[in-house]
Amino acid sequence: GGSNGAEARRRAAFNALSRNKRSIVLDLKHEDARGVLHRLCRDADVFIEGFRPGVVARLGCDYETLQGLNPRLVYCSLSGYGQDGPYRDLVGHDVNYISVGGALGVIGTPNGAPVIPYNIIADYAGGGMHAAMAILAALLARGRTGEGQQVDIAMSDGVAYMMAPVMAE
Repeated sequence: GGSNGAEARRRAAFNALSRNKRSIVLDLKHEDARGVLHRLCRDADVFIEGFRPGVVARLGCDYETLQGLNPRLVYCSLSGYGQDGPYRDLVGHDVNYISVGGALGVIGTPNGAPVIPYNIIADYAGGGMHAAMAILAALLARGRTGEGQQVDIAMSDGVAYMMAPVMAE
């Protein structure tokens, strides 16, 4: 039925995106789990977090804490609206980010209702692609300075950037 088809598509997307990944589940509300994370980060090149601003500080995995353990660490904060600004604490999903970024209004037919795209524009392109580029730039800088850094990626900003050709018209 319909739900089995949706579940099969979800599993297929998960499998495609999780290829060659190794995973560990840690409940960072517990000190032992934070200790495991801290040990992993001592030798890590990159750490990516996708919480709303402020959550990582409560969980003991904020940039300052992890950078203290590994000054070469590149730390990527990936969120809907960035680490500061008026929307920083808002909860959102891909459709919210593409709406704020201007993409939702140009998808579909002129004067028609907006069309929700099948693929996840903000998550993949606005967030993931821009995060990958920022992480690579930070790794390049680390190669020259020996020091890591934090990069702040807002999915809504990434969508707005991708809208530049449309906005130029």
